[in-house]
Amino acid sequence: MENLELKDEFNPKYAIDYSKPVKLYRNLNNGKWSLMQNGIVKAYARKLALKECSFKVSEKSRQRVLKNRRKNVHAFIIGILSNEFDENKNLKEVTYCPYKRGEFHEIDGKPVISAKYIFANIDAEKHVVYK
Repeated sequence: MENLELKDEFNPKYAIDYSKPVKLYRNLNNGKWSLMQNGIVKAYARKLALKECSFKVSEKSRQRVLKNRRKNVHAFIIGILSNEFDENKNLKEVTYCPYKRGEFHEIDGKPVISAKYIFANIDAEKHVVYK
């Protein structure tokens, strides 16, 4: 994957197993997407595609965000890294804000729990689109 910036390409601890799912989240510190696998942040990217996706929010951690008014990592898109995605075909935007709702959802409010594919682009107006 040419868009990935591996955390440490020479350390096998940070090697990505492309056959297994990764957890994707927006990193507020570096302005990129972070990819976790086996509980370890292994890479960063400005844009990438995932397939066979699910959308997960830790409600306990979300409640901590609401109580403390301080964000923490608690919402993920889980999927397998993919090169197969056409970002221009009938895609719907998905978003998440812990202060508004406890789930990922479309702009019109429809909850999103899974997707065949997602395309995440930190530089785009619509950060995450799916089909």
